Amino acid sequence: MSTEDLREFDVAVLGAGSGGELTAALLARGSSSRPQMTVVVFEPSLVGGECPFLACIPSKVLLSRAQNPNPDWVAAIARRNEVTHGRNDASHARELEESGATLVRARATVTGPGRVRANGVDYRVKHIVVATGAAAKKLHDIECPNDVWDSSDAMSSEELPTSLVIVGGGPIGCELSEVYARFGTTVTIVEASGTLLKDVEPEISSAMQAHLEGLGISVMLSAELSAITAADTGYLVNVEGREPIPCARVLVAIGKTPRLDGIGLETLGLDPKDVTVDDTGRLGGVDRVWGVGDVTGLAPYTHGANAQASVVVENISGGTRSVCAAVMPRCVYTHPPVAAVGPTSSKAAEHSELAVVRVSYGDIARSTTDELGDGLLTVFADRGTGAVVGASGIGRSMDEII
Repeated sequence: MSTEDLREFDVAVLGAGSGGELTAALLARGSSSRPQMTVVVFEPSLVGGECPFLACIPSKVLLSRAQNPNPDWVAAIARRNEVTHGRNDASHARELEESGATLVRARATVTGPGRVRANGVDYRVKHIVVATGAAAKKLHDIECPNDVWDSSDAMSSEELPTSLVIVGGGPIGCELSEVYARFGTTVTIVEASGTLLKDVEPEISSAMQAHLEGLGISVMLSAELSAITAADTGYLVNVEGREPIPCARVLVAIGKTPRLDGIGLETLGLDPKDVTVDDTGRLGGVDRVWGVGDVTGLAPYTHGANAQASVVVENISGGTRSVCAAVMPRCVYTHPPVAAVGPTSSKAAEHSELAVVRVSYGDIARSTTDELGDGLLTVFADRGTGAVVGASGIGRSMDEII
């Protein structure tokens, strides 16, 4: 191998979503306590990842515009496209390169310890950071047309369907059901489990269900999906024991799966289907190999990715920091929002005896001062230590209160 075919850097970052982008920039800039490092970042798609272009930002724009009296879909889409810059990532790429990092717009694979390859060029590095994100889960076990929407399709489409079935009652399903219902679409949620939003308290989930049903959304729980088939007017969604549901569009929002296949983890002795990331950010326990962002399966939020990035940056520089996903707040930005932190009380009760307090907004002074209206908050603590273990709630400004 000639020297022209081998390039050397301190760190290679695979993926420039929120976590990878921040990791690269912090390492390249350095700080008063950390030396600058040479960093190469590989990104075949959007620098900045899904959040600014296909997830957080467009969904919040649409949710905001949906609150207007007589909301205008065309105006909302125009605003979404303006805020997301038509999915042009030039400003993100420029900021990344201004930090001192080298951006390579290509997919990279790991070829061995400290080795990465992209576009026929080999790179030798001291550290590898895997930040390849997560892909929408697909329905593999039932009949399903290839053109059903995932969340990225729903966030980028200009179509306002007359009717929509959303498979999945998690955060994405709840947020987008409200968006489309408020703009006039007939919406049905089909959820396999017996509850919406499985990582909040049952009473909060029930309150969310009541809120969505108040918007005219049909919520089907414990619904076993058997098939989705094409029909003359769109699709037929078949649920065991129920009448088929005709609709113009189907959105599958059943979660995400880490993008670990095909990036060469096998060359490090790792199984892409069975890789864990510890609290220090190490991937599979391999020295100098790190994971950041949705690819870790931990705290799959932008603020979670950024928290992981800061930990990994410190540890690459010789630190010993850790991040605990259990204390990271999370939010569903419906109106009113649902917010939570920590495990559910049923999970926490497996490890300690709990004291549980449930209050309505009427019991909170801020509800009166800010005229927040109805709301519900559940907080639970360890009886032995008095430490708050977790909380979840629903109500106006709950995303701030939590």
